Amino acid sequence: MHAAEPFPHFVDDYLNYLYEAHPTAATMDGVHMHDDLLEDFRRAAIDTHVGALAGFARRLDAIPVDGLPATEQVEHGIVGSNIRARQFEFEAVRSWERNPQVYAETLAASLAAQAIFDYSPEEDRARRILSKLRQTPRLIQAARDNVKEPPAIFIKVGTDTWRGVMTFIERDLPRAFSSVDDIHLLGDLDDACREAVKIIGAYVDDLENEIRPKAKGTFRLGREKFEQKLR
Repeated sequence: MHAAEPFPHFVDDYLNYLYEAHPTAATMDGVHMHDDLLEDFRRAAIDTHVGALAGFARRLDAIPVDGLPATEQVEHGIVGSNIRARQFEFEAVRSWERNPQVYAETLAASLAAQAIFDYSPEEDRARRILSKLRQTPRLIQAARDNVKEPPAIFIKVGTDTWRGVMTFIERDLPRAFSSVDDIHLLGDLDDACREAVKIIGAYVDDLENEIRPKAKGTFRLGREKFEQKLR
């Protein structure tokens, strides 16, 4: 019989994975290894993420709670709930398939984290912004591919959020990095901002003019799913 995996080792492994899969959350937590990345919402990446969560759930279940110190016994339950909540969101609620705002909020938070928090030199953060903007077409394409029959209210809130993101990119990002001296970097940043606004604008137009008039989806989870979400 194999010895159980040390609980602290499991937690470190799980957190490292989450920071890699959710680079925006990593930045917010002060982990800057993935600052140049946007979340990957392509379907293959989502399927891989769901599989990874299932693997972590199995590993955690294999760690006996009774053999842990009192504090780790509590933490075992907390981590287990965190994993199950993430599984529930991706597999049952499926906001990535129902709500275009998920994508808008992700991009907004990712860009804002680099623009607002001066934890590194301005030029370094500008380069990370540039990298994120260049990944925006991938994010938008994932939204186009994934979002199926969104509720009308989700479309309304999503388009409003996307417009806010466009305004942030057009007006606020240039001001945030106005003191950068690298002319080439500023030129690349300006081009990337324009391209991102263009591709976001096209998606907003499609949401409003093509998808919203046909929207029949419901925002309701239903009693069973809602109670499961609370648990």
